[in-house]
Amino acid sequence: MKTTPFIALAFLTAASAEAQTKTGNSGLPYDRISVVRSFGSDVHSTGLVGSVQVWDFLLGASHTKSEYTNWDRVTAKRTGLSLGYLVGTGDADLIFSVNYAKAKASENVGVASATLDADTLGVGVAWRQRINASFDYTFSYSHARTKYQGAVSFGGLTFADNATDSVDNVGLSLRYAFNKSVDFTLGYTHGLGGGGIVEDKNTWSVALGWFF
Repeated sequence: MKTTPFIALAFLTAASAEAQTKTGNSGLPYDRISVVRSFGSDVHSTGLVGSVQVWDFLLGASHTKSEYTNWDRVTAKRTGLSLGYLVGTGDADLIFSVNYAKAKASENVGVASATLDADTLGVGVAWRQRINASFDYTFSYSHARTKYQGAVSFGGLTFADNATDSVDNVGLSLRYAFNKSVDFTLGYTHGLGGGGIVEDKNTWSVALGWFF
């Protein structure tokens, strides 16, 4: 999938950002950068995630480094872009989103080397509800389809293969705002069947965020 539409939207966002509001119809803030650490049974990840609101749209980007403990500690880097639409309903926002991510993993063992490229396209829906001035929670559902391209090289010979799978996840997170600039979020994600080649069914995450 080409990322040109997302790049064009990013430039449009930057050009008109000064004319936009900083909160959704619910008053919940979205212009945010956060450091995220997640812990699953097979994957541990650290990443940087950001989002900007433009009218009722959300533009997001992320970059993550992951360690796959079930693959002899193979590491991978993943970069993602997302576009969401906000529907305000009083003290809550309903968020529809589409996202694209590209990941690459590699490992060298002696004279052998292995690489894995992954392209993921997903859709999601989330409900974000204000509890009080300091707390809000988000319940989400997402579906993602990933295409994998793997290759193993040994002694000058290369063997390649392709695979595709789908993953469904539900998530719940609780956010606490220390003030108008800093917050902390605790999240949990559960896989509904599938699970992908990683098969990480349960993942916990913590995030420290800054608003602008």
